[in-house]
Amino acid sequence: MTVIRLTGHFESTGALELLRLFFGTAWINPDGSLQGGENKPMLCSVYEVLANGEYRVTTRIEQAASEAVAGEDVSETTTKAEAETKAEAEAEKRPPIAARREIKRQLYTLLSEVTGRSFPYGSLTGVRPTRLAADELAAGRSAESAERSLIDAYQVAPAKARLLVTTAVSELLLLNRLPVTQPLIYLNIPFCPSHCSYCSFSCGTVAEHKIELDDYVNGMIAEIKQLGPWFKNPASAVYLGGGTPTTLSALQLQRLLSAVVDELPLAANFEFTVEAGRADTIDPEKLNVMRAAGVSRICLNPQTLHDKTLQRIGRRHSSQDWYKAYMAARSAGFSTINADLIAGLPAETAADFLASLNALIAAGPENITIHTLAYKRKSELTRNLDNDVMTTTDNNQWESALSEANERLISADYQPYYLYRQKDMIGGLENTGYARPGTACLYNVGMMSDERAVIGIGAGAMSKYFDARGWLQRLPAPRDPKTWLRNREDITKRKLAKLF
Repeated sequence: MTVIRLTGHFESTGALELLRLFFGTAWINPDGSLQGGENKPMLCSVYEVLANGEYRVTTRIEQAASEAVAGEDVSETTTKAEAETKAEAEAEKRPPIAARREIKRQLYTLLSEVTGRSFPYGSLTGVRPTRLAADELAAGRSAESAERSLIDAYQVAPAKARLLVTTAVSELLLLNRLPVTQPLIYLNIPFCPSHCSYCSFSCGTVAEHKIELDDYVNGMIAEIKQLGPWFKNPASAVYLGGGTPTTLSALQLQRLLSAVVDELPLAANFEFTVEAGRADTIDPEKLNVMRAAGVSRICLNPQTLHDKTLQRIGRRHSSQDWYKAYMAARSAGFSTINADLIAGLPAETAADFLASLNALIAAGPENITIHTLAYKRKSELTRNLDNDVMTTTDNNQWESALSEANERLISADYQPYYLYRQKDMIGGLENTGYARPGTACLYNVGMMSDERAVIGIGAGAMSKYFDARGWLQRLPAPRDPKTWLRNREDITKRKLAKLF
């Protein structure tokens, strides 16, 4: 196994991310070293603060780790959990961001030498790689210069550097349309009609939680009414997500959407999105309810248009059901529709994925979002697979497929407008939202930027706010709906104290 020792710092986050990228799994040993993968040399990252206050980072290959270090045995007095707790405390000793990036860059270079492998985003492991591209552009550099910096400094592949810069330009333009003083609102319905094998977001089905949806909707409405009077400025965008919000009945959906419009201060031109998601939860009555409430955008997400794959991943609808829902949404008057696809679904090839993409482009939704399959650790799919499949299976196939998808979408007048990454994605690739001119989702850009406040309502909804120092803080809500309902009043009081 490869063992990493950190000396003079504890920048474990980036190092663990790189180990997972190369080896699929990584963990912290009881002695504080980081470990992952097969029998390989030990890598040592040394961080020194020089007399003038600057820093020096050196990463090198050392002798293979001893059995005492490399083994998984845990001493009688130190457990892995205790080691991780210690690591969290040590995280306060993290070096400045420039040093952290240099540590990752050097570690990536050595891991690439040791394994003979490389990845399209080089040493970039964070959720928002477009931020680096935006920083380059904000410093006055040209797009070409920004691309070259990503390639040279972080070993990003040229095609991905171009994608990052192109997307960053769109993100910056769209972010400027969201006033800094106006928050975003996220409402969470954490239920689905069935489990998708790749997903860990949903809290489960209503039957599994033995919860009445009326009770959950009533709880959300109560929180909306309590928060509404405390808004200092109207919200610029509202996003109802999940889960599958259209798991709600038409009446429940109408009550919730009416509460949003009647009880919350909303900007005159606010953006209103509902993630309809699953075709088997859509009917004309629900579509009309959404239209009547002023919903301007919906997401109808097939993930694939191959029926065998839909059955394999646990979705209870066919590709034809998606087309019917799509046409019903058009008939109801929706002029902005998003559709998601996932590259890398079980047993699908790149050709299968691109065939679904061609069919979507022909259907003509205004937005198409391309996700790369991420092996989420709590998902059914991940539990049933060997760890090494997370990073090694047909990576080149999917990197080529996403590049081809990018070219086809741009040729069809779609442009990338937001991009993010997740842990344990196939090949260390990305999720990218594409939109035809004038149809991009502002909420997506504002939420991903971490430069706009987000007020989350419901179980599992994450709120974001800026403290007195101007630093972004996160305020999560319990994911379990029954726990959230039981503690809702205290949760709402905490939001009032922190967010307003």
